[in-house]
Amino acid sequence: MSKSGEGISDAAVKRATGKGWAQWLRVLDRAGGKKRTHKELVQKLSAYKRVSGWWSQMIAVEYERRRKRRVLGQTADAGFQIGVTKT
Repeated sequence: MSKSGEGISDAAVKRATGKGWAQWLRVLDRAGGKKRTHKELVQKLSAYKRVSGWWSQMIAVEYERRRKRRVLGQTADAGFQIGVTKT
């Protein structure tokens, strides 16, 4: 689990991208992440060699959650996505 108890673990993100959550938070903070849109965050992350489109999305979403710009289930356009499964 991530530090917030939800989502992708620090070890998993580090294996896939070469950086852990704390490092990505610093990178995005230094790049003005708190003032950037979700799309701008993804574009910034996509510029890194080891970061695929999928990982760019995941890192951007987690950054927004940890910086209190998004809550669990919230979409980039400030709406919410809800799903139901039946077993």
